[in-house]
Amino acid sequence: MKPTLLAITAVCCISWFDSAAAEEVKKDESKAPVATTPKDGKDAAKPEPVDPFKVPLDGDSEKLIAFCKSALAEGKKVRSQQEYQEFLKKANPAVSLSCMMILKKEPSETTEPARFARRMLLILSIQPMVEAPEEDALKFARAIIAFMTVKDMEITRDDIGLVMSAGRMLERKSGPIAKELYASVIPIFKDLKFPQIERIVAGFEGTVRRIDLLGHAMELKGTTYDGKPFDVAALKGKVILVDFWATWCHWCIEEFPNVKKNYAGYHKKGFEVIGISADKERDKLDAYLKDKPLPWIILHDTDGHNPAMDQYGVVSYPTTFLIGKDGTVKSLSVRGAQLDEWLKKELGEPDPVTPEPEAKPVEPKK
Repeated sequence: MKPTLLAITAVCCISWFDSAAAEEVKKDESKAPVATTPKDGKDAAKPEPVDPFKVPLDGDSEKLIAFCKSALAEGKKVRSQQEYQEFLKKANPAVSLSCMMILKKEPSETTEPARFARRMLLILSIQPMVEAPEEDALKFARAIIAFMTVKDMEITRDDIGLVMSAGRMLERKSGPIAKELYASVIPIFKDLKFPQIERIVAGFEGTVRRIDLLGHAMELKGTTYDGKPFDVAALKGKVILVDFWATWCHWCIEEFPNVKKNYAGYHKKGFEVIGISADKERDKLDAYLKDKPLPWIILHDTDGHNPAMDQYGVVSYPTTFLIGKDGTVKSLSVRGAQLDEWLKKELGEPDPVTPEPEAKPVEPKK
């Protein structure tokens, strides 16, 4: 089952959606009474099943929060895409109604129940924003900014998770909107004391630099697969696809046939590909390239960490850039038919592609 953004968000943003909570569910299930048959052979009256998505309309804020947590925890029992869609149809409106009820009961936006409800409503809004107009996405981003900048309000791990998940969605939706969100929270996050917060802030700063790359030159240096120093500046005048990938990345590997097709059709016209492997284990990269050689430049630095990953906030794969003949970045995400269109725009029609023998494996650095 391919998880949706909401599934990822629930895991990232909700602290109670963790292994401990899952273990409690297992414990509760283990305590459930086992149905037995009475000695007289008659069936015992079965208890009415409890609806986990029935909102306690008479509950106070704490009871409503407990209900939201319990309802969302039902998602841990999902085993198929169909079950997941059914879960969303029941859980989302129930949690949304509960949160609206909490906000009506809370006189101040700074109380813990009010913060929970506002955060939860923002989380539930992430998935709908994928298909929403950009003006709605901008309002959504500014709602998160307003949430994060309430005076004298302590920032929690769940708040950080909300920003991270929403930011990744907005990056795909609109670079400038994502940039506004990140730029607004970076000064706030820098003062936090959570573990890994420095790494998170550095990732946000790198993402802002990545978004600002359009129309500018990209810095990219590293070590080639056979151990030689590399600088992208040496390829100025060529159209370059920069592809951050890894052997364990399904979507990276799935795109290779398209890249190979374009490489065959445009390489003699000035198209180059730079594949930057994020594999920490060199032997896995060696095994992959031995079995399925790639005809373009491969970079692999120590532990699969190229400096450009930090410079441009590369945290997911594949991440791709297209550099034009003038040396400036033309696109921050180009795959599939988009690559065909860009190459035709930059280099014209491709050369006729004839079947070629498999590329010979590149000898790794000794």
